[in-house]
Formats: sequence, C-alpha cells, structure tokens
Amino acid sequence: CDEPGCEFTATRSGQLAAHNCTHSGERSYACDEPSCEYRAVHAGTLTRHKRTHSDERPFTCDTSTEEQRNVRRKELNAAAQRRS
Repeated sequence: CDEPGCEFTATRSGQLAAHNCTHSGERSYACDEPSCEYRAVHAGTLTRHKRTHSDERPFTCDTSTEEQRNVRRKELNAAAQRRS
C-alpha cells in the first residue's frame, strides 16, 4: 500500500485494490433497493447486505431440532460449535 503509515501487503492485486478503498472511501457496489443508501467495497458484501431486505436465509443448520437458517456461514459454524 502506498498510503503513508500503512503497512498493508497483499498477495493479489485485487486484494490491494479493495484495501485502497479503505483509504479513498470508494464503494463501487450500491444497493438497488429503493430508499437504501448502502454501498459496499466488495460485490459479496453487497450480496449479503441484500438479504437483509428479504427472507432469504441460504444456510441451514443440520444438527438443530428445528430448522435454523443463517445468512452467513460463520453463524452456522458458530451454532454447530456451541452444540458440540
């Protein structure tokens, strides 16, 4: 990273480009929901955000007695660890 005082390094150019947005404030991906002003640096982050406007919950916990749906895999993994 060329920003003075920043020691970030990356193995891929895309990682560096995304990191540079933290310095510039650039957020290229905008939510298309009316009245929502959310913008994201990464397309995947915008996809996850868009689920907040719907009932989409793509990850299901297989060990729960009742069906549990999670927006993020991280939440699913945490739920599984709590049960073990």
